[in-house]
Amino acid sequence: MEGLEEVTASHLDYLIYKSLVIVSKRSLDGKIMTCMIHDLVHDFLLRESDSQSLLCVETTKTKGLGWVSPQGCRWVSKQIRPGYGRHQFHDPSYSKLRSFSIHQSGLFLDIESFPFKLLRVLDLEYFTNIRFPEAILDLVLLRYLALKIRKSGKLPISKLLNLQTLTVRPHPIYTSLWKMYSLPNGIWKLSQLRHLHCWCMYLASPQTTSENEVKNLVLENLQTVSGLRPSCCTKEIFEGIKKVKKLEIAGKAEEFHSEKGWHNNLKYLEELEALNVEVLPYSDFEPCLINLSPGSFPPNLKKLTLSGTCIPWNCMNIFSKLPNLEVLELKEDAFSGDEWEITEMGFPKLKFLLLEYLFLKYWTATDDYFQCLERVYIRDCVYLQEIPEGFADSVTLQLIELHNCRHPLVTFAEQIQEKHEELGNNMLKVYAFDSRPSWRFFFNRLDSESLAFEKKRRKIQGTCR
Repeated sequence: MEGLEEVTASHLDYLIYKSLVIVSKRSLDGKIMTCMIHDLVHDFLLRESDSQSLLCVETTKTKGLGWVSPQGCRWVSKQIRPGYGRHQFHDPSYSKLRSFSIHQSGLFLDIESFPFKLLRVLDLEYFTNIRFPEAILDLVLLRYLALKIRKSGKLPISKLLNLQTLTVRPHPIYTSLWKMYSLPNGIWKLSQLRHLHCWCMYLASPQTTSENEVKNLVLENLQTVSGLRPSCCTKEIFEGIKKVKKLEIAGKAEEFHSEKGWHNNLKYLEELEALNVEVLPYSDFEPCLINLSPGSFPPNLKKLTLSGTCIPWNCMNIFSKLPNLEVLELKEDAFSGDEWEITEMGFPKLKFLLLEYLFLKYWTATDDYFQCLERVYIRDCVYLQEIPEGFADSVTLQLIELHNCRHPLVTFAEQIQEKHEELGNNMLKVYAFDSRPSWRFFFNRLDSESLAFEKKRRKIQGTCR
């Protein structure tokens, strides 16, 4: 039986097919990330929703003092410029409200006076709270909650038993401080929870609180978890979220160093399809993933994103043995060193490859190494001057996209395209974009200024199986 996400995706595809919805951004593997609608369709929907008392959109033009008169609307959207009045809600008709969202930062909102007892959706991601608003705990019918909180601490959400999506983010000026948000043990009772997004999140282990409870609580419906700290990557927690399909693990380098065996617990996430590991800050250049083996990762893993992990390139053969990997994104300092030499077969199903902000100079491989590769994206890899010559013989390669790369690399990619055309293959496209000012002058100074930095990076040592 299809889940909610699958049914929603099917309906969205139908709307796109009918040109009622336009895709504005896709991921590397072609999945839809954001959508929009035409202005005419937007205006028509607003008129219809207003006539049926479904949606009330408040803008600076419609209201001068920040007061809304929804007249029984089920959905309210506030789009008012910052500092435009104090926003309170005392209209009795608000008692029927089901969805409320703010789409403008800088507003002052009196959350303590929320009369929205029937609210299902509350989106306050553009409104910064100093701490978790206690009044939200009375909204027991909430299914979607998005907040921006300035102070770290516990998030008492255990009463929101109908919650399906929780998003908690800090104010941008506090993201570098790595303040932690702690979710209580009671979160394991939120059986409807499907998506959990929380910056620098500490998740308590699913311990039982009484003899009548099952031995281990499991969030059977949980699909997505992002912001989980390395210290929470334990067997007990992973068994409690064993149905998760997308997982992001983020933390400081020292946290990953102190939790060296965390990746060995990934095997308990048998349904995991997408894994993102982000290490911040990028400072010591010490490997944060050591003693790796192909068995460290779930067999169904289709997408892997790494940044700041500083893995030696000679450990790449471990990832190349993942049987179902289709998307590999290597971002800033994901791997350390200047040479990626491919010496054995691997990546049997890899279709999309991203290299971004890497200090890679030499990259060699044969065409039979990437048997299914379709798209290659290289962004800001300013040292790299060539890509594998074997790409000239690839029968699957469709796109090479270069952003802010050196001219020799662009020329080399165009030569590969010419070889494809000589063989009668016009499928391969090469695109090059240069968005940085004074780019040529920058490259003239690049090698001399970074020599000491490169010497430090070459001292990195890692251990692989």
